[in-house]
Amino acid sequence: MGPVAQLVFKTSAVVQPTARSVRLRRRSVRPKPVNQAGLSPRTKRGRIAAARASVMPCECLESFAEKTRVLRVRGLVLRALHSISPRPCSPEVDDLTRAVSAFLLLVLAWLSPALAITGARGASAGAAPTSPPPHFGHALVVVLENKDASAIVGAATAPHFNNLARRYALLTNYNAVAHPSLPNYLALVSGTTGGLRSDCLDCTLAEPTIAQTLDAAGKPWKAYVEGVRRNGFGDIDRPAVKARIPFLFSPYVLSRPSDMKRMVPLHELAQDLRRGRLPAFSLVVPNLCHDMHDCSIQTGDRWLGSFAGRVLPALGPRDVVFVVFDEGDMDDLRGGGGQVAALVLGPVVRRGSAVGAELDHYSLLRTIEHGLGLPLLGRSALARPIVGIWR
Repeated sequence: MGPVAQLVFKTSAVVQPTARSVRLRRRSVRPKPVNQAGLSPRTKRGRIAAARASVMPCECLESFAEKTRVLRVRGLVLRALHSISPRPCSPEVDDLTRAVSAFLLLVLAWLSPALAITGARGASAGAAPTSPPPHFGHALVVVLENKDASAIVGAATAPHFNNLARRYALLTNYNAVAHPSLPNYLALVSGTTGGLRSDCLDCTLAEPTIAQTLDAAGKPWKAYVEGVRRNGFGDIDRPAVKARIPFLFSPYVLSRPSDMKRMVPLHELAQDLRRGRLPAFSLVVPNLCHDMHDCSIQTGDRWLGSFAGRVLPALGPRDVVFVVFDEGDMDDLRGGGGQVAALVLGPVVRRGSAVGAELDHYSLLRTIEHGLGLPLLGRSALARPIVGIWR
């Protein structure tokens, strides 16, 4: 107990009040909580004493790392230390674990004010963690199919995806919004699922899509669809095929021949890149094998590696590529459609960055709308944009 608290709460002897003691009584000073060393945890010495007096086994250190991975100032980290360190996860701790735990706590308590614990994928130094999306020259969205994040992120079967995650940005808490596929594709281009709950063939979307806002702004757009012919859509009567081309559910697009011509075979993307004619917005739809719907993760991952190897070197300095999965496994209902893997690639992205905030297809649409200077559609107006990864 500090000298002030001893002065105010001393009761073992009768002492003639002084002007100082009267003033202290009037302030109603409360005794500060103390630890076993008799030091207040609000002081640095008290925090160090608390760290020395308690230990954490390995699983508690993992909990500590998770709780503090997004804290970026020393004061917050130290408060987290104090909240955890007095409560060891287990009373049975060996001497080595005690020593390691105490050492880590001491080091963390004395780190500089610029401390930023961000987990295994920390943000790059020198950039604001909440920097808003920049203005994009061109935005491309590549949609893969039907895999949970746990099947892709860190998986040996997806080396190209994970190499891109290390080189660019990984969205670690990204959710699809519904099951099955079609509502997710509609959400990506309109900010709504339209209330649809199946991969229907004859249904339509009443709400506007990004095609309308792009047309109104005089900005070109295209859907590059692998496996379709320039003069038609081949097996368009298959629900799994049509569901991946969300603009075919828009009466606005269907009524405009000029917009129907914007849905083209995927091989035309290479031509547009070579000629410098990449549209402001591109939706890239691989075939049902390359998007992992019908084929293995390895097959889809090889396609993604080849696609990225051709497209990324041809991008301009303000161009961006988003890679997402439409939905996760049918029994995963996180966010409505399961937690899926998602990447952001291109020159505008900071190397090795990551976002742990909860995001979804509406967040992606809002980010693109911001980057292209478009009005917000549907639920994108309420969504959190993707921040913290931009140069």
